[in-house]
Amino acid sequence: MAWLGKIRKDTRGVAAIEFALVAPVFFLLLLGIAAYGIYFSAISSLQELTADAARASVAGVSDTERQTIVSSYVAQSSPNYQLLSRHPITVTATPYPGDPTRYTVTLRTDISNLPLQGTTGLFPMPSAIIQRTAVVRIGGY
Repeated sequence: MAWLGKIRKDTRGVAAIEFALVAPVFFLLLLGIAAYGIYFSAISSLQELTADAARASVAGVSDTERQTIVSSYVAQSSPNYQLLSRHPITVTATPYPGDPTRYTVTLRTDISNLPLQGTTGLFPMPSAIIQRTAVVRIGGY
């Protein structure tokens, strides 16, 4: 029974045991923060590219010319976005339904092969297919 008293007073290794209990949860939390940070950054990049492409489409005179401008702008500018540069981007540029003074640009891409996006078994991740739309007015106010 004397050895039980010695064990209760011996505090060596307590920090290691506490670390072993807390570390997995802490590292999982950090991994989740990093994964969602990359995801939100990719969404922000796609939204910025979509808005810029929509603004560039205003220079076109016809719908065909606007589609060409948007497609070439996306092809030239997407390498500047680190998270989007290796992903094919689907471009849709059409007149706004019901309003001929507006034009819609929609970009869609799959970011499933970005770092940490394949960690779906550890924590829930949103869809890897992201899509953003921008609408601009053509021809002034």
